[in-house]
Amino acid sequence: MLPAETVLRAAARWLRLLNGTHLAQAWALIRADSRYTDLTQTQYAAALQWLQTLKLVADAGRGDELAADVVALPEALLNVVLFERGLEHASPAWLADADQLIPDPTELPGDALQLAKVLGLTDAAAFNAALRVHGKIDLERRQLIGSAGELELVILLEDLYPGSTTHVALKHDGFGYDILFRYGEYEWHLEVKSTTRRGRLSVHLSRHEHDVGARDPQWRLVVIGLDEGLKLRALATAKHSKIMGRAPRDFSQLSQWASVLHQLGPDDLDAGLNLGDADVLDAAASCRCALQGIGIQSHSMFAWMPQLDA
Repeated sequence: MLPAETVLRAAARWLRLLNGTHLAQAWALIRADSRYTDLTQTQYAAALQWLQTLKLVADAGRGDELAADVVALPEALLNVVLFERGLEHASPAWLADADQLIPDPTELPGDALQLAKVLGLTDAAAFNAALRVHGKIDLERRQLIGSAGELELVILLEDLYPGSTTHVALKHDGFGYDILFRYGEYEWHLEVKSTTRRGRLSVHLSRHEHDVGARDPQWRLVVIGLDEGLKLRALATAKHSKIMGRAPRDFSQLSQWASVLHQLGPDDLDAGLNLGDADVLDAAASCRCALQGIGIQSHSMFAWMPQLDA
């Protein structure tokens, strides 16, 4: 939760004061200047502690000066940074889905609007700042979930087919896929996208990953559903034609797309690890049969999971 409005106001004043004075001088102004005495010293102390938690002010005993990355910023930008750090620390429930829930500034939730009002930000500035915070948190979360999903798939494949996998993403992130999987004389290149979301399935694909998938007949896009403990609970393979057919198009050599966000549903996926094609149908069918079982008990946890074959 965000602090009370009085503490937010005190925090904004601390940033303004500490941008040009040291702690002792700032405290002296707060105690003596009528512009600051409308708030209590307890509220100022709580605000200072909050700023330390946000890493905007150094810990007590080290001078209590502004953090190096915000020193000398204009007041307006200091308030934007305070808005972003405060929102990130509070982590309201809507923040994880801000890109979907807040299409424009008029849809900002009440807590964000209150913080913006106290800091003197316009709704548009608060909207842009909230989306920046969402993007940072979303990226960090996706990286954590992505690594967990790759590891879960490696463990599963190794349990079924010992020695079959090489987790190439641990060694180099430029191959355009994460796992090299071998089955007999065949091999596949698995790009793994993982999620804990039960309803909406959003898959971020870089231009490089897409281009590798378009050129490499062994490339497959695999979707992993993880539970709250980041354990594998669902497994599906994206239909290649759907992924390639929806990619953006470059209309000029001077402007090229760099990444794409796919929204996928059951019709875009095959249950299990579907490696099938005309040349390796028998081998792929054997793999898929073994790996389809992952979703039998729990695929209904995920609305995006297709029904398993009978």
